[in-house]
Amino acid sequence: MTTREFVEVQIDGKTYSGTYEVVSGGVVTVSTPYGRKSTQVGSSPPGVVARNLLRELVREEKARPDPMIEGPCTG
Repeated sequence: MTTREFVEVQIDGKTYSGTYEVVSGGVVTVSTPYGRKSTQVGSSPPGVVARNLLRELVREEKARPDPMIEGPCTG
């Protein structure tokens, strides 16, 4: 059984959140209202990997023509 954990990041002065879980085999999956993203944990702690995935999801969503989240996203 896997447990969902809360994850959040600050980008452009706003806080974005989601949940993540680590499944057997060391795969971290982050889920948000605007998407999901997964990757292998590797040598980094799962929480660090989850924050990086959440940042990627936020940037990808903000880059869409009709994003669910608003505002600029740099870096």
